Amino acid sequence: IDCGYETCPQYLKYLEENYVILKKDNKYLLYNYRTSNTISDKYQNYEFINNNYLIVTNSNNKKGIINLKDKIIVNTIYDEIGYKEEDYLSGYNFKNIIVKKDEE
Repeated sequence: IDCGYETCPQYLKYLEENYVILKKDNKYLLYNYRTSNTISDKYQNYEFINNNYLIVTNSNNKKGIINLKDKIIVNTIYDEIGYKEEDYLSGYNFKNIIVKKDEE
């Protein structure tokens, strides 16, 4: 990242392939370092489901799904999307994904 005269964002986490999470001015950025593009700066956390879709978490700790063009696929209204088995996300296939909302 060429920050010029500004303070560079803080590196937080490598995600997959060309993507990292950066923090700048209390915003969390999903950043493609190969193309030097910010994909999204609206969420607190990002986690890849596959090469096209990510689970995102907003400031209220609610989860949703976006694609790599920052288009909302599932609104951020769920307490959980999928479930973790060790370090792997489970509970989804090509058409469905398990979600949990308000202890339901």
